[in-house]
Amino acid sequence: MAITSMVLSDPARGLSYTLIPSDAVKLADFEVTATVRGVSEDSAQADGSLDITQFLSAAAVTIDLMAVNTVTPVLPTLDQLAGVLAPFARPYLIVTDSEWPSPRQIQVRFDSHTHPYEQDSYRAVQLAFKAPRGLWEDTTIQQVTLAVDVTDTTGLVFTDTAGATSTDTAGYVFNASTSAGSSIVTVAGNTRPAWRARLYGPAAGPILTRDDTGQSLVFQENLLLGAGDYLELDSVNRTALLLSQADASRLSFLNFSESEWFPLDPGVNRVRYHAASGMTAGTQCQLTIYPVWLP
Repeated sequence: MAITSMVLSDPARGLSYTLIPSDAVKLADFEVTATVRGVSEDSAQADGSLDITQFLSAAAVTIDLMAVNTVTPVLPTLDQLAGVLAPFARPYLIVTDSEWPSPRQIQVRFDSHTHPYEQDSYRAVQLAFKAPRGLWEDTTIQQVTLAVDVTDTTGLVFTDTAGATSTDTAGYVFNASTSAGSSIVTVAGNTRPAWRARLYGPAAGPILTRDDTGQSLVFQENLLLGAGDYLELDSVNRTALLLSQADASRLSFLNFSESEWFPLDPGVNRVRYHAASGMTAGTQCQLTIYPVWLP
């Protein structure tokens, strides 16, 4: 394991500070410690407990470094570093490691630091952060386009009384139909990621299904999406916003008796976009996945 790059970056404020490689500071120690958010209760009528723990809590991030006096005056060095340590800031610690296939980042919130006065050629500094989400994020997001199932609603109908009849006033006209089925979505990382899905119209009653688990998000047929309109689903906040607008929630159209918010797992998932009616060949879903890694 060799860390070749480490940067504290606050893109919202246009600030960054390079820890590796740097002549001004030398990294002595670095650690990210995850904390499990335990959810359990003792069994009332038996030994043991009922444990439904699923998630991590915030992680602790500690960085020990030495600010080198002989290269750069130590006070300006620490002042520059302090720019990304404001308590209200949420910078990213971005790390490149020789054992990782790509750089990873973790969002942090400054907790505390120590940098006692020393007369030697360096000053020892310890930085402590909290990582609110507790996970490393991949710096590259995944995007997948899912084609919708389009069914034919016209054609021939056979009954035992009327025989063959046409369901189209123009005669025997057969609209194009497609059955995309479920798409294989291979998720990077080693734990469950956050995801967003934009369900594009035209469609009436859009449905997003994870076929390998049988879980679906089913919206009522009176939820109509026109061509170019989309409904954005957010797996973390569990919202359904028309055109991503915060004041345009369509969660009230969700069929709660048939719906369940589902996770995506690392590796292979089978996901399908369909609807009650109204789809065309241009109807599709754009799925955005934010791969994550356990500390």
